[in-house]
Formats: sequence, C-alpha cells, structure tokens
Amino acid sequence: MFKSHNLSIKELACQRGESLLFGGLSHNFTSGDFVQIEGHNGIGKTSLLRILAGLAQPIAGEVQWNSESISKQREIYYQDLLYLGHFSGVKPELTALENLQFYQRISQAEQSENALWNVLEKLDF
Repeated sequence: MFKSHNLSIKELACQRGESLLFGGLSHNFTSGDFVQIEGHNGIGKTSLLRILAGLAQPIAGEVQWNSESISKQREIYYQDLLYLGHFSGVKPELTALENLQFYQRISQAEQSENALWNVLEKLDF
C-alpha cells in the first residue's frame, strides 16, 4: 500500500562564505509533487538539494519529514530518499563490492559481505 509522506522546509537559510544564498525559505511538499528548481549559477540550487538530502546543514531553519526534524529520524528519512548529484558517486578505483561497503559504512547500514555479494549477483556483476 502506498503511504503518503510530507517534506517541509521551515525558514531555511544557506550561506556560502560571506554571501547569503537564500533565506526564509519555507514550503510543504507532499507525495507525488513535481518540483522544478531553477536559477542562475551560484544561486544555491545544489546547496538546497544537499540540505534537503541531509548532506549539508542550513545556517537557519529546519527540514522536516512527516512533521519531525530529519536530524531526529535520519534512518527512517534515508530509507525513503534517493539523491543523485552531478556525479554518480561510484568510485572507479574501487570494485563494485568496495563501493557498496564504502557507502554502507557512511550510511551506518549493517549488511554482511555475503548479503552485498547477493545484491551484486542480482545485478550480474
């Protein structure tokens, strides 16, 4: 069954160096919303997406998932999140298994090496 989720930003502000990229940004998003973020280079689009993904911190404000701060429920939030930045994130100098192990460690996931091999076998690696 499809569960509806709600993502909210409350008074977000982001700064790079001495420059305020954006401030006082608030919005509510619900499941199924399509959102387009556009603007000139350096305006803060990627910074906003990184904040929404929990990869960066705003200088003010909060990101909420189902009415609770993502900082209080990261594991639950990350289960429903997929963020693809400008690059794939795959490290070419590592094997497929090593890439999975690397991202497993930084996400604090706990899968055995056998479980990771099972995933790779399904992907025909």
